[in-house]
Amino acid sequence: MERTKLTALFTAILLAAVSVPLTASAEEALPRLELIFGIKQMPDKTVYGLGETLDLTGGIVYDYATYIDYDADGRELRTYLDRFDQPMTREGYVLDASAFDNTTPGTYRIDLTKTETIEGTTASKTVSFEVMVGTRGDVSGDGQIDAVDASNLLIDCTCYGATGYHQFDARQLVFADYNEDGSVDAADASDILIQSTKDGVAKG
Repeated sequence: MERTKLTALFTAILLAAVSVPLTASAEEALPRLELIFGIKQMPDKTVYGLGETLDLTGGIVYDYATYIDYDADGRELRTYLDRFDQPMTREGYVLDASAFDNTTPGTYRIDLTKTETIEGTTASKTVSFEVMVGTRGDVSGDGQIDAVDASNLLIDCTCYGATGYHQFDARQLVFADYNEDGSVDAADASDILIQSTKDGVAKG
């Protein structure tokens, strides 16, 4: 008997919940625009030598927009604008590379902004990524490739061999791979020392 009462009560609550119309509040009833904008593929070039110009070729973003409005009864109406994959260089995207300095070794943030307007409603979204500037072998970032860089590289290699972790940050690891074989090791330090010695002899 008790179970029958509980079942009847649960059924009544369920029917009441279903019968309530799904309408938007006054605030929700205002049209709005939702954007999904993100990086799908980084540009081909994210590491730059000193003096090189920023290049977004190869960079891909995913680009979606949903316009949400309501009818007289407060029911939601959606309009989808799907551009799918778009190049970062697409006309209409706004690039902010003001932080990028190709004269100074470092890691720099690049911003790309999309602004969409549908039926008088506007929304914007920004994505960011980083690029690096420097010279291979110049792990100290002082603009010189010398014995100091070779020494620092050997210290990092020793640390990695002992602990499995590098002391170098991400930018230093990129530029420490002097011979560009995909590894940071004593061979890079040796090549840097040889090159710095040659440069010293040439200057002398």
